[in-house]
Amino acid sequence: MNVVELLAAQAAQRGKQVAIRHGRKSTTFQTLNEQSSQGSGLLQSLGFEAGDVVLIFVPMSIELYCILLSLWRLGLTAMFIDPSADARTMEACCQRAKPKGIIGTPIAQVLRLKIPALRKVQPALTIGWFPFVRRWSSRSKSAPTTTPVACSPETPALITFTSGSTGQPKGTVRTHGFLLAQKRVLEETLQLQPGESDLATLPIFALINMACGVTTIIPRGSLKRPAQVSAGPILDDCARYSPATSVASPAFFARLLKHPSRAHLGCLSALYTGGAPVFPDLMQKLAAALPRTRIIAVYGSTEAEPIAELCSVDMSDNDYRRMESGGGLLAGTVVEAIDCRIITEQWGKALGILGADAFAELTKPRGEVGEIVVHGEHVLTGYLDGIGDAANKFSVKGEIWHRTGDLGSFDEQGRLWLFGRCSAAIHDAHGTAYPFALETAARQFQGITAAAFCQLAKERVLVVETDLDHAATSNLLAVLIDRFHIDRLIISSIPMDKRHNAKVNYPELLRQFTPVHKP
Repeated sequence: MNVVELLAAQAAQRGKQVAIRHGRKSTTFQTLNEQSSQGSGLLQSLGFEAGDVVLIFVPMSIELYCILLSLWRLGLTAMFIDPSADARTMEACCQRAKPKGIIGTPIAQVLRLKIPALRKVQPALTIGWFPFVRRWSSRSKSAPTTTPVACSPETPALITFTSGSTGQPKGTVRTHGFLLAQKRVLEETLQLQPGESDLATLPIFALINMACGVTTIIPRGSLKRPAQVSAGPILDDCARYSPATSVASPAFFARLLKHPSRAHLGCLSALYTGGAPVFPDLMQKLAAALPRTRIIAVYGSTEAEPIAELCSVDMSDNDYRRMESGGGLLAGTVVEAIDCRIITEQWGKALGILGADAFAELTKPRGEVGEIVVHGEHVLTGYLDGIGDAANKFSVKGEIWHRTGDLGSFDEQGRLWLFGRCSAAIHDAHGTAYPFALETAARQFQGITAAAFCQLAKERVLVVETDLDHAATSNLLAVLIDRFHIDRLIISSIPMDKRHNAKVNYPELLRQFTPVHKP
């Protein structure tokens, strides 16, 4: 099935219902279906054929989803590159995916003129006006296509690239079959109900909403930095449209909680947060501010979303005590659609093909920390051109497993606990220490808003964000400093990831505090 058929079914069933709201703009399921038919007609008139790749530089908006549906109607593949990537990364991505066209905003058109690799991509279409570039809105003059191109489960729908800051960028390929499998899992996990509204900040969830007959409300303002969003307009939309659910990063909700109008979030029956570690202090703040809202933390990754989920009401006093004492970060119950195991940690070593006995020998029992690996229909089985497969995939009896790169363990109830990235674990004379164990515990103290645990020049270093002075912070964290053998305590801002603004950027943290030795 072509995923566009899911939208066509919703258009036939609830055509007059709003599919997407964005500020003052909105579109119904029927209109979106019709406009995407015209869009595919425009693309067809420009010579695009099934299998072609089109590079997209359009933010989350009504136009973005019209473009995606138009592409998929023809069996085309949408390609995304992080706009913050440098010219060399852009060049590498274009060489590998070989886009046959580009659609972007006027700002993207300026970027296109500056980077040779993008300038070569033709034809070009623009959202809005740009000199000598055809406008996407001209689709209204095109003859609409009728029947979507038939797609197999292996037909690529989306290609996204990492920034490539730590090496050659990996291309993540989502097929039509994968998107359908992910839709089935998320529909159940998020308990989506047709006719309801969802405040969505992550592009993939708007697609799931459309497929399930749920109205998507796209927050106003830029979503590039969730920790810095303009909370007022977003909360105004909550008051005006009363979304039943919302999915966003922890930094997004932490930002909204600081606004005087945060009570407008009370319209939510359920709030889902993930894409980055969801620490218990945020769960507690959300639960206290929104007593009638179910607060659910979702653990997953680009390659496997979701993996596990945790509702705040299911966290016991013992769970909180365990996290406060350095026992890790509770991620919750693994979703039924996925097989999750903990294996002996050997990050950086390719596993290749394993026999059943070898896999069983690697698998850790409950209570022991190791590398988290997953398998399932909504788990990506490989990367574009196989780049990254050796390091991140392995097979058992013909089934492909994904290595998340995260450390975890299962407790006596079978719930998953997280301990941080494999690459961030510290191994020294004191033994092995895990970032999330200390960071989760440190954040439980009043006045500590963020924490990062790393090793610098063979010293164990704890960096915290706080308004307290060094002496007061040392006294507050004395027990943890002693338990985790901390050599140095630093009070400083902590660099976070660009996408979610909620994950510690450990490479940048190390660069920030490593002395520069000048010759």
